[in-house]
Amino acid sequence: MKKKTFFSLLTFAMLFAISCESPYEPPQKIEPAQPIEMPAALTTRIAQGNEFAFNLFNKILQTTDDKNVFISPLSVDFALGMMLNGANSETREEMKYVLRHSGLTDVQVNEYYRIMLDALPTIDPLTKLNIANSIWCNKEFPVRQSFLDVNARYFDAEIRNLDFSSPTALQTINAWAAQQTNNLIEEVLDAIDPDAVMYILNAIYFKGIWTTQFDRRNTAKATFFAENGNENQVYMMHIPEGTFPYYSNATAQFLDMSYGNGAFSMTVILPHEWRTLQDVIDNLSSDYFNDIVENRFRQRTGVRVYFPRFRTEFEIELNDVLIALGMPSAFCVFTADFSGISDVPLFISSVFHSTFVEVNEEGTEAAAVTGGTFFLSEASPFFRADRPFIFVIRENSTGAILFMGKMGDIR
Repeated sequence: MKKKTFFSLLTFAMLFAISCESPYEPPQKIEPAQPIEMPAALTTRIAQGNEFAFNLFNKILQTTDDKNVFISPLSVDFALGMMLNGANSETREEMKYVLRHSGLTDVQVNEYYRIMLDALPTIDPLTKLNIANSIWCNKEFPVRQSFLDVNARYFDAEIRNLDFSSPTALQTINAWAAQQTNNLIEEVLDAIDPDAVMYILNAIYFKGIWTTQFDRRNTAKATFFAENGNENQVYMMHIPEGTFPYYSNATAQFLDMSYGNGAFSMTVILPHEWRTLQDVIDNLSSDYFNDIVENRFRQRTGVRVYFPRFRTEFEIELNDVLIALGMPSAFCVFTADFSGISDVPLFISSVFHSTFVEVNEEGTEAAAVTGGTFFLSEASPFFRADRPFIFVIRENSTGAILFMGKMGDIR
């Protein structure tokens, strides 16, 4: 997948210290959001999902050199959740560990995905949220009907049989992703691998309007001090007078800006001028974040906000990240067990993730697509001599060795 540069969500400039109400409240009356009703047995699943989100985010930060990172943990969670329904033995246990599915039955986990799939898009009429899932099977590849049925029931997965060798196959899959993301992500695949037998995809599209909007007349050019020391001129949005959930500790400032009826919000973490972004990252965890949101944002505070407009895209292959988090078996041709998908041995060749986000005076538009590519475990092994190697030249009938060598450096 192609690498792209993008602008950090965790960095912005803002001034604080007054307590007047914002004059830019939307004119219509907004009814407060009602909480999503979750069965008692599933209340722990939200915390587990958030733990996975921060584990994933932190591991990506450790493994990428990109200055800006934007991901959708929920999209990755949904995609892996569908794959999990076809995993067995050690592969299944590792995936459950990474997703933090402890203490719940398979049915309960699937019910959680079903509840979120139904509730999230409808909880705020002022916010547009679309979640879509699909399973693409190569023509005539034998798939267990039970695997397709469970993902259709709990994930509303669209099941498509497709001739992967057809010239239109790539266009068909990319068109599905584009449609589900309002054309923000038009090319989730560069090509269809000739060894691929299945793709499992999740797509999420989000468009939220700020509850307290920025007035375009207050937007002006300002300096953004980048991580590498550059001083860039950006368009800085400004709310002169507003009240928001706000908190400050020894490391950073925390600001919560809501969308629509308050069901969704953006929490921004800004290191103090005498701190670095790494100081924030070193403390970043689900428990740390939950403490801020649940215990520190109880009162709204007068804040003068300066926040940059930005638009960015990001792509990453998650294989190494997920292996490091604890699920190596799924990616190994010898150990992967996806016997719940097919009688034919399979392994995950790639988990890919593409995102887009644009933040402006009106609100935020974002999209993500997460997919998994499945190969046959019986496919030809992959041999790429791109590292030092030994070689031997011999006569085959006698086994006599004529030459031996080591290539440690080729130029």
